[in-house]
Amino acid sequence: MYCSWGWCHVANNLYTNWGYYAIGARVKARVRTENNVFMPSRVTEVTPWHPGAAASSFDMTARIESRGDLLLNGATYHQFLLATHDVKPPYPTGEYPHLLGADRVYRLVQACAGQQTPDTVSACQSSST
Repeated sequence: MYCSWGWCHVANNLYTNWGYYAIGARVKARVRTENNVFMPSRVTEVTPWHPGAAASSFDMTARIESRGDLLLNGATYHQFLLATHDVKPPYPTGEYPHLLGADRVYRLVQACAGQQTPDTVSACQSSST
C-alpha cells in the first residue's frame, strides 16, 4: 500500500511476503494502519525508509502510525511521527468504522481462506462469531 498527498486508513488486512515495503508513504501523506496482520516469510521491515541515507536528502513529510497491528515472523514496523501532527483519519463524528482486532483477522484468514468444504465452512463460520 502506498499513499501520497492524502489520508489513508488501512485496516483489517493480511499482508504476506511483500517486496521492499508493505506500507509506504511520501509527500505529506497521513497513514494509519490499524488491526492488520503483517506476516512475512523472512524477518523484514513493514515500512523501510532508505536505511543509511541522510534524512535531509529524502521527503520526511509523511506520517505513518500503527495501531493494534499484529507483527509475525520477525516483522518490524517503524512509525514516522512528529509530536505536532495527528494521524487520525478525518472521519465525520460517530462514523469511525467498526474494526476487528488483528488477532481475529488472523484467525478468520486461517479458517476462511482458500477452497471451502462443508467442514471448513463450519470452522470459518464459528471463527467469525
